[in-house]
Amino acid sequence: MPDQDEYEDHVTDEDEDGEGMDEETFTYQEFLQGPIEEMTFISKDSMFAFYREHSRLKGFGVVRKGKQKKQSKRVDCKVQINVVLLHDGSWRVTKVVGEHNHVLDATLSLFIPSHRKVSNSLKRHLVAHDIAGLRPSKSIRLLEVQDGDLENLRCSPKDCRNYILQQMRLRTLSTDGKAINIFLS
Repeated sequence: MPDQDEYEDHVTDEDEDGEGMDEETFTYQEFLQGPIEEMTFISKDSMFAFYREHSRLKGFGVVRKGKQKKQSKRVDCKVQINVVLLHDGSWRVTKVVGEHNHVLDATLSLFIPSHRKVSNSLKRHLVAHDIAGLRPSKSIRLLEVQDGDLENLRCSPKDCRNYILQQMRLRTLSTDGKAINIFLS
């Protein structure tokens, strides 16, 4: 787990959409404590980003209500937060249920789908390494060494491989289209 000094720079970086967490910033202790009743957020995305980071530190995953749930992975945990939209456009936490019916392990957060994300900087490195001719396994190992550990990547090696293959397919499709146009001209 990162220490507090390193952590404060990290948590305000960007959320899953590549956008900042608006103007709200939180300390490591606030993330660790989690949401409390009457807590307000300037946007729903900011609230969800806060709760997702709290769940990552504690070792459980989160989904928004209404998202498709895979029955085989659920443990029927009743943990939830309820929020309401206020007149000024902000969101207030009205109810927090924090009793888990399963074991929490923050070291396994890397493997929970809601916490895995290939960051923009990691994507740039993976594409650059691929263009330079580095095999995916060597590229991923290089990034692990640079970041200090696999946990610091915040995604699995399989996520990195999938991104590399996706980019290869996109590059191949664009060059194939150009080749077909030249051939038909």
